[in-house]
Amino acid sequence: MKTNFPRTICVLLLSLLFFSGVAFAGEISVDNETRLKVAVADEAASTDNEQYQLGLMELVRVVMFFCENIYPRPSTAECIDRAKHGVGSAFDPHSAYLNKREFKELRDEMSGVGFGGVGMELSKPGKTSGVIVINVIEDTPAYESGILPGDVITAIKTPNGFVSTISLKDTDAAVKLIRGDVGKPVTLKVLRKGVDRELEFTMVRATITVAEVKGELIRNGEEVYALIENKQFRSKNDIAMKREFGRLKEKAGGNLSGLIISLENNPGGSLGAVVNGVDLFLDAPAILAMRGNEAITNYDMSVRNRRPTQGDITEGLPILVVVNGGSASASEIFAGAMKHFGRAVIAGTEKTFGKGIVQTIDPSGSFDVFDDGAAKYTSMEYLIGSDTDYVPVQCLGVTPDIVFSYPGVKSPRRLTECELNGSVASKGPMANPPAHPPIKDANPELYRKVEKEMLPAYIRHMMPKLDAEEARRKEIEQQIETEIR
Repeated sequence: MKTNFPRTICVLLLSLLFFSGVAFAGEISVDNETRLKVAVADEAASTDNEQYQLGLMELVRVVMFFCENIYPRPSTAECIDRAKHGVGSAFDPHSAYLNKREFKELRDEMSGVGFGGVGMELSKPGKTSGVIVINVIEDTPAYESGILPGDVITAIKTPNGFVSTISLKDTDAAVKLIRGDVGKPVTLKVLRKGVDRELEFTMVRATITVAEVKGELIRNGEEVYALIENKQFRSKNDIAMKREFGRLKEKAGGNLSGLIISLENNPGGSLGAVVNGVDLFLDAPAILAMRGNEAITNYDMSVRNRRPTQGDITEGLPILVVVNGGSASASEIFAGAMKHFGRAVIAGTEKTFGKGIVQTIDPSGSFDVFDDGAAKYTSMEYLIGSDTDYVPVQCLGVTPDIVFSYPGVKSPRRLTECELNGSVASKGPMANPPAHPPIKDANPELYRKVEKEMLPAYIRHMMPKLDAEEARRKEIEQQIETEIR
């Protein structure tokens, strides 16, 4: 026997349809008889409005059909929630509808509040693919267990047994299964390139917090470099970087010979935070331009949460920025801007991830239909530079000025932005852009300093840690191999 709950859905969606139609048609006026009158601007607008309303009617019918006929039949609230999620994730890998719980988790993550998880950045690039590990956060359960970037998670253990990741709708579905109560274990089945059988990792969920900025001094003969490892661009990242640079400068007795900023495996973060971060090291009227549906405009440098810094906090020190394929989004803005304006030499084991689009989080929606949730949607493409001199990043990434490798360390094959299912293509570079000679020619003194002194010192500094990680990885694989036998 059919229930009448789809009628409730119909009423809700038709309400949305009605108000959507009014918004597209023109202004609303109410006469003395309280009747709504819609003022239509012209015939073209009327035609667009009719097509829009017909499309929404069709959407209503599709939602009602599935909610009424799917087995097992969901509740009204669950049906509406799933429909919202379906619409939100239909456009690209980064857009989504967030319900109340998901919106809170995102706010907590961006503000630095910890959550119960294992410490991985994941992506499910296609509907029939497994879940790929993009990055592993240091000193987390996933890191300690031996999970590596490039690993493919094939199954996640739940109370009802293993769930194949191929059966999951998207990345968020995998994240929900892996996250959970702190102190409770989660088991993953993993495929790894070069290993001829499936690996199994069990780890205990912990509160995941990311130390945004870590700093130390690197000594290279008589010279001393400040190293700042920037892990993620959260809201006050620029304050942390400025404070850490000051601490290291004081520790070096004021005698620094250069600054090294590592963005390796930094997945990005807040747009405002990275603009503030770039502003610590260079002055420019425009650092970013935004390409929306209608036009290209310069990023408003006076927006909320801006903390402009006059001049350069290093007072002209040579700067090396280190990236890899795990450097994404806000990291690419930072590296791209420092390269575009000639302030730093960029070195990396490969091009960056290639995410050059911006997501806006709207907690209300045009019709206030999110019920304490939010819409996270791709709103524009960012361009390094200004509206008269820009370079896109989407699907292109930032190419290092110097490509290097760590001796004896094999870099994992990483997924890139445009390998994600439904990724957005860039509208391309500008026609006839101003000439930007490579920094090797534009500032040969800085280039030589980085190539011959700062980069080799950084690689030597990192090798003990990387060698230990490689040894630990081999040990874990051997243990698993022994257990299988």
